[in-house]
Amino acid sequence: MPCRVVYDCGVFLQAATRENGPSFACLHLAEAGAVELLLSPSVVAEVREVIDRDEVRSKLRLGDDDVDELFFRLDACAEVLPEPPPAFSLPRDPDDEIYINLAVAGRASYLVSWNKRHLNYLMRGDTPEGKDFCARYP
Repeated sequence: MPCRVVYDCGVFLQAATRENGPSFACLHLAEAGAVELLLSPSVVAEVREVIDRDEVRSKLRLGDDDVDELFFRLDACAEVLPEPPPAFSLPRDPDDEIYINLAVAGRASYLVSWNKRHLNYLMRGDTPEGKDFCARYP
């Protein structure tokens, strides 16, 4: 049985732009059934809102066809769960709570971020958030 995963917004943005990058490989794993990709309505809404920003489209050189292709692929390979209840508070980055809540509610084995420093503080015991998170979700 494939492990359940949650990808953060940056993974989706990178997957839409770089077919030879690691984020595209993550999307391909979901399409191949090697992992079970989890989404929630709030995650889909955030990805849509961010990817529709003019500055993001310009910086990543994304056209309408690229965006349509990404969402077509997500529709085909991801499981959209109902909106999860709040499980963990992240005062330093409340926008990331939707990913944490989805990972907890969906019993994901992995939460994948495009930035190696992003959310890693939750896996360490040297921050208050990390201590709390590791104690509650080993």
